[in-house]
Amino acid sequence: MYKKERIVDLKALIRCVLEKWKGILVVALVAALLFGGLKGFELYKVYKQGQAQPEQEAAPEEDSQGASKAIEMRRINNQLDLKNAYFTESIMGDIDPTKEGFASADVIVTIGDEAVEAAQPAQTETEDQAAGEGAAEEAAAETQAVPQEYAQVQNREMTILNYYGNSAMYRTDLTNVAQQLGTTANRLYELISFKYSTNKNSFITVKVIYPDQEGAKLILDEVIAQLRQMEPEAQAQYGPHTMTVANELAATINDTGMYKWAYNRATEIVQLINSKKTLDKNLASGNSVVVEKTSKRDVVKGAVKQACAGAVGGILACVCLIVLYLLATGKVLSARELNNHFGLQKIACVPGRKFSTKKGLDKLVASIDASYYNHPKRAVCLQVADAGLGILFQRGAQVALVSDLQTEYLDKICAELNKSGNGRIRYFSVPCAEQTPEAMAAIENCDAAVVVARAERSSYKGVGDVLSILSLLGREAVGSIVFM
Repeated sequence: MYKKERIVDLKALIRCVLEKWKGILVVALVAALLFGGLKGFELYKVYKQGQAQPEQEAAPEEDSQGASKAIEMRRINNQLDLKNAYFTESIMGDIDPTKEGFASADVIVTIGDEAVEAAQPAQTETEDQAAGEGAAEEAAAETQAVPQEYAQVQNREMTILNYYGNSAMYRTDLTNVAQQLGTTANRLYELISFKYSTNKNSFITVKVIYPDQEGAKLILDEVIAQLRQMEPEAQAQYGPHTMTVANELAATINDTGMYKWAYNRATEIVQLINSKKTLDKNLASGNSVVVEKTSKRDVVKGAVKQACAGAVGGILACVCLIVLYLLATGKVLSARELNNHFGLQKIACVPGRKFSTKKGLDKLVASIDASYYNHPKRAVCLQVADAGLGILFQRGAQVALVSDLQTEYLDKICAELNKSGNGRIRYFSVPCAEQTPEAMAAIENCDAAVVVARAERSSYKGVGDVLSILSLLGREAVGSIVFM
């Protein structure tokens, strides 16, 4: 049955790409020579300027400016290296914002009951004293003192909560957790944060993020356990209080704030790169500016590194273009994929003419999914196809070979089948790339039709059109013969 949605066979796609490994290497070599040569030429100019620098008699002020710019360039390069290293090594960069691991818990601090009761407004006593003769001023003074005491309790709670929050972020020992997660403790601290509640700051919420929920929960459990151990120290420093943990939660969430984090980090790197480019132009524009000397080894090393980067980029770009071309043009990648897509029976899957003579990497690539071939030899596959059709139809049956391939290629296939067969079946070439009255009549006069396709030459649209012609004439394809 025809499937409207195509399911790409990854093994077939990889084989089609790797078959072009020689061309990919040529592109990689050209890219390496181009990028390496440009970088080498650029560094060579710097090298020549450095060699000529001692011969120039620059003014002291110009020397000072050139040296300052060279120092600034070194600092920018150092900052760029540091930010690149952080961006690539940070666990934050590994978090998928749509599937972020999240864990949180509320840390509640309660001051002793005596201090709280003393701080609460004594409204009833104040009213009674105010009702007495001559007690109005005394009542007003006490009423004003109570909120001040209550504010002092609140400030004390804030101080203690701040202690626990900062301890969660900076004072906990995460060595054991880091070993379990396969990382270092320093990379975990930035994943921990806390915020005060909006309810008079009576508690804080400690939050942990991680690429998965389990890791976030593991880190939070360790942080909470160590905060409980710190309670005696906090009581000795800030006075009696009780620290409790509530509302522990672990989940997988969608965190849009991570997009902003990634954008800010990338923006910082781009700004440093732009500053470096501007400084490069300033250094290159001054004839008397002191330049940082470059050795021949640095020239060669820089050129080689850029050549390697160019080669890798060329390979990736070439592979992407090949994949896009194959998918965008809807090319048939393999017999297995074609038969699964259109629901056709495999009459024969025929390897290329040089399959048995290939060696090395070519042989390895051609062997991908080779188990689908009827036989490693092309001639035997065609004999198998003729024998199978001979069983299905009587002697003298006429079979139309329908295809979207060019007429010349289909005629050669037809001749091969008539030659390799035992004479029971007669094959006729019926190209359908362009619909003609002759093709329609030939299909109608034959006893059966077989779809012939070729990997990376036939297209799904073309094969679909061929099957539509057969359906229009009330015929159904017996199966397919696909040449790899």
